[in-house]
Amino acid sequence: MTYTVDISRDPSSGAWLADVRDLQAAHAFADDRQQLDVRVREVIALVEDLPDGAEETLHIVYVSVPAVLDQLNAYTGDNIWQDVIAHLDYDEAATEAIDPSDASDRFVLDGRIIRCNGDTWYDAGEYPAQGE
Repeated sequence: MTYTVDISRDPSSGAWLADVRDLQAAHAFADDRQQLDVRVREVIALVEDLPDGAEETLHIVYVSVPAVLDQLNAYTGDNIWQDVIAHLDYDEAATEAIDPSDASDRFVLDGRIIRCNGDTWYDAGEYPAQGE
């Protein structure tokens, strides 16, 4: 079974937060992504009542894009790159590769291309995109 986990960062503390989709009360937090992975595995094992050691074999997909899209689309300031995107752990090299003209309407985050179409930011698919 694959577990999908939505992750985000608390803007005030910098802590990582995780919510396991489809598992009620399966939440975790940690100071870094490595520690978060350990805690997510532990909480899944507890909620699912898995045998000892099962957490090492869990297949987990981490998704941070939904929370970022919500944050981008709620932004009302003047400089989204300076105020929001610059504070994300986005892939600068991949972003430069998909946006060599520096149009500032796309970036790569967690292996996903995030684009802006007018006033709406959206997930444009995996990076590298098919055919690249």
